Amino acid sequence: MNKRMFVLPAVIGGLILSSGISIAKPSSKSSHSGFISKLDANKDGAVSRKEFNANLTEKFANVDKGGDGTINLAEFTQHGKERKAAYEKEKLERRAVGKTKYFKTLDSNGDGSVSESEYISAATKKATKKAQEHFVKLDGDDQDGKISQEEFVQKRGHKNYHDKSSSKSKKRSGHHSAGTMFAKMDTNNDGEISLEENKLGRLKWFNSLDKNNDGLVTADELKQAHKDRKKD
Repeated sequence: MNKRMFVLPAVIGGLILSSGISIAKPSSKSSHSGFISKLDANKDGAVSRKEFNANLTEKFANVDKGGDGTINLAEFTQHGKERKAAYEKEKLERRAVGKTKYFKTLDSNGDGSVSESEYISAATKKATKKAQEHFVKLDGDDQDGKISQEEFVQKRGHKNYHDKSSSKSKKRSGHHSAGTMFAKMDTNNDGEISLEENKLGRLKWFNSLDKNNDGLVTADELKQAHKDRKKD
């Protein structure tokens, strides 16, 4: 299975996403903790194969709208759309919570409104903190509290901009369509995904995350899987 596949289950990964896991940004700490917290039934800080495949038959049935014991491409695609919609809704809710929290930091006197002075004060503090952090990065290894011309030129190259643009292009090109992922799971090419094929697909995904093959997926292994994906 392509290493990139593990980033997609919450958005378009059909049966694999039946776990309800949202890993749209695997590089973030919340993505790793979300995977663990939603599947780690015994709260030992890792996800076992048993936990990973809990209620698999029931989850399969939720996608198998026709109830015939197999999942066709239309059902697979529809499930992906439903999961994507659920993820987008969850994302908007998280943003709303974040904005509310940010508003409260701006409203320093707690009167329910943000004055011009409060806004400028908060923006100044944020900009100052960012500038201080950036200064430390530019101040080379000697950390002498001064930025030499050599340090400035070395640290301020144009590499980062192009790298970020290239990275975004790679991420977009790496996304699999529902049809592509369906074909990967339909191992006998009969146009349908059986429960056994679904189990096999999930097992391959789990094994790709379980780097040390101990039957457990930890947060560190999720981070490593993300690093490996970025190398591709």
